[in-house]
Amino acid sequence: MTGAVGVRTDERGVGSLVPTSVARAVRRGAITPETLLDGPEAVRASDAYPLLFVVPPAPAGLPARLDWRETAPHSWRRLAARLVDTALLGYLLLMLVLGTFALVRPDEGGAVLRFLDTKLGLAVSSVLETVLTIPLCALAVARCGSTPGKSLFGIRLRQDGRRPDLRTMLRREWSVAARGQAFGVLLLAQLANASAYRHLKREGRTPWDAANGLTVHHRPATWGMTLLLLILLLFALVGTMAFLPW
Repeated sequence: MTGAVGVRTDERGVGSLVPTSVARAVRRGAITPETLLDGPEAVRASDAYPLLFVVPPAPAGLPARLDWRETAPHSWRRLAARLVDTALLGYLLLMLVLGTFALVRPDEGGAVLRFLDTKLGLAVSSVLETVLTIPLCALAVARCGSTPGKSLFGIRLRQDGRRPDLRTMLRREWSVAARGQAFGVLLLAQLANASAYRHLKREGRTPWDAANGLTVHHRPATWGMTLLLLILLLFALVGTMAFLPW
């Protein structure tokens, strides 16, 4: 067909489209396969332009970076993501607060920094980092959909298929810090992690996710992700052992 393409809008009216506009009209839904095109004989759009209505086959699978269908529990990946978020977000915010305090009150700030360099100080800083991580992780998931640790290990949270709201995430993060990490208190945190691990393996879902109607989705694991997981857990083990009296 050449020239203008007539489109029958009803039994008496005839619209007009140039051929280059037909594909655009199909994409917008203005022309459907059953739309009658005017000419010497009325012809259906699907017969005149069959290629415009061919439905592409569904992909056999999605790339790993786009596939979030898996909801099976991955306890070690979730622990690693939490360690990254606490060490990164919590530590940076703690250093920002302490640095600001040291600038305003140099003498007291110096004393605090010297205290944090002791074993007891490191234990206190672990608690502070865990608490400071609560609002940062909640805000990151509510606004950006993920946290640095969750992005690194292919984890994301959904509530009825959508991103959770800030209030829900604050409740979840507080519960994670209290029940899953014991607020970072040495040895108690390891016991809390072990309890959360057993519950996740037994129920397939943590109490804080179930209570807030959240579902955890995962990307397929890669070799790089697995290697990073092993390295991170090894460093965490060495760091914990450094606190133990010998």
